[in-house]
Amino acid sequence: MHVLEKDPAKRYPSCLAFVAELEKIAELSGSRQSQLYLQEARQQMEKMDFDGAITRLEQLQSIAAQPDAGSLLKECRRRKRALE
Repeated sequence: MHVLEKDPAKRYPSCLAFVAELEKIAELSGSRQSQLYLQEARQQMEKMDFDGAITRLEQLQSIAAQPDAGSLLKECRRRKRALE
C-alpha cells in the first residue's frame, strides 16, 4: 500500500499517480456513480481543493466498497495537511 508507506520515496509521487489509482478503483466497481465521483474528485485535486476531493472520495468509498478507497482517502487528507 503506497499511501501508508513511511518512506516518502515509496508513496505516490504525484497527485496524478494518486488519481490513476482512484481510476482503477472506480473501474473495478463498474458503477456510473463511482465514475462521476472519481471525475469530480480528480477535478478538485487538480485545483488543489482537497476539501472537495475528500468529500467526493468519502462518497466514492461509501458506494464502491473497495478496501483501497479508505487508504487513498487517507493519502488525500495527508496531502491536505501538508499544504496547510
